[in-house]
Parts: sequence; C-alpha cells; structure tokens
Amino acid sequence: MKQEDYARIAAWLSREEGAEQPEDISGAERRDAEKAWDLAGNYVYPDSDATAWNKFSAKLQPTKRKNIALTWVLGATAAAATVAAVYFSLYYKPQSNSLPNAADAMVYYNSALGERKTITLPDESRITLNAGSGLWVLPDYGDKQRGIELKGEAFFEVRPDKTPFVVKSLAGSIKVLGTRFNAEAYGSNLSLQVVEGSVQLEGAGRALVVPAGRGGIVQSGRAPLAVEGDSTAWAWKNGQLSFRNAPIPDVVAEIERHYGVRVSYPVNLAQKRYTGTFDKLSCAQVLAILSAAMGSSFSVQPAE
Repeated sequence: MKQEDYARIAAWLSREEGAEQPEDISGAERRDAEKAWDLAGNYVYPDSDATAWNKFSAKLQPTKRKNIALTWVLGATAAAATVAAVYFSLYYKPQSNSLPNAADAMVYYNSALGERKTITLPDESRITLNAGSGLWVLPDYGDKQRGIELKGEAFFEVRPDKTPFVVKSLAGSIKVLGTRFNAEAYGSNLSLQVVEGSVQLEGAGRALVVPAGRGGIVQSGRAPLAVEGDSTAWAWKNGQLSFRNAPIPDVVAEIERHYGVRVSYPVNLAQKRYTGTFDKLSCAQVLAILSAAMGSSFSVQPAE
C-alpha cells in the first residue's frame, strides 16, 4: 500500500471534515491499516495528506524503556516506514530480523523454524517461544499495562502483579495476574493449557476462567470453550514432540516447525490421526517411526 493511501485512511479514521472512506482500497488492506491505527492510538490529524502521514507515523514512536531484555531490536530508519512496519509485522509472517523500523512501534521477537527462544520482560516475566513463532511487546509495557501480541506458540511464566498481563491474538485474548500456561495462536484459533494458577480466556465478548490442569480454546467470533487438560502441550520446551489423537496435517506442521524442514506424505493420510511422543529424536528418526506407524512414507522434501 502506498504512503498516500495510508494518509487517506488516517484522515478517514480521524473523522476529518470532508474525508471519505477510501472505497478504492481493498477491504482487507483497510482492515489491516485500521489495526495499525488502533495500536498507535486514536489521534486527530490535520487536512494535509503529507502532514497526516507524518503525524500518523510520529505518534507511533514509543517511550524508551531501558530494561527491556532484547535478543535483537529491529533498527529504525525513515519515520514514514513506521506504520508499514506495524502493518507487515502483524499480518505477514516475518522472514528475518530486518523489518524496517518495527521497533519504533513495538518491540518484536521471533524464533526461526527449528529454534526456540526465551525472553525476559521488564517485570521479570519469562516467555519461551516455540519454533516459527513471533511476539510483539507494547512499547510502554510496565506498571500501567502488560500487553503483548502472539502469533504461534509460547510458554508463559508471568510474574504476579496487580496489573493484568494480557496476551492478544486474532482470535481472542488471555488475561492473567500471575501464572504459568502454554498458549497457541495460529490463524483464527487461540488455545491454552494452564499449568499453575488460573487464566481468563476471552472471545466474542465472553469470558471463561480456566483453572490449573485444564485448557480452553476460542475461535474468532465465537465464545471460548473449556477443554480437558493436556500435560503434553508444553513438551516442546524439553525438545519433545508429543501428540494425542492429532490430525496428521497438524503432526506434519509441528514436525516442520520443530526441525525447520518441509515434509511430504500421501494425501490419503489427511484424515488420519496419530498419538505418540518423540523424545529428542532426529528428524529422520521421527519420520521413520511415523512412516512405520501409518504404513506410508513420510520424507523431507529436497531444498529448493
């Protein structure tokens, strides 16, 4: 999307006199830009498109915090790239740590395929990212708010505090004061398993309190549902892959994330399910066991 298109959307969202909804911009692009606007805050901009763009990007500059533990912080370049960075980081899977200016609006962490990473936040809460996952931390994280956004899977060890710790996703949100839990946010689904304490799972204006030893799931636009506990949900933290009656496509997707490979298998297995645990095995060993169990061949696709 061009800079002038963002400026038109900014003018429309700020309810400027004479500003019209930009119908020539696709609905999906408008919604994505509106999301970036919501993260930046609702500000009113002057009539000039150029000034509106500059203000829109400038308002995304964070208050610097000196104690955020970064594995890496994405560098800043031109101020006009800020909104685009928020837009792309939220709606496109990051391919590297080189997105321009993303740190101006949020602090971004990710773990590559085949990699796991632990992050310590300013309040000493710890988050372990599973392979192929991303995490955005709001720039003013601290006493007034403890908000993050998750795409992928992570294990949370939240330090108790009177300020709620909130995990947002496209499907819903999780709110806690202090607890330990595993969360998965893929597409329109958000699920969790609680290890310690209790968690409030929210979606479609409804809330569900999930206690330790139980789980919950919410789909975009639907109320959250309670599910039985699954202590294997965070086995990945210890280098394990554990599945309980999981659809084969989900099993393959997890293997691909865990080892950073692409796996091929017969399409007629798409409706099959698998239960089993692989404890610190190589990818070749996992695929050999899976092939024997399912009576079909699972193999790593050659690199392109």
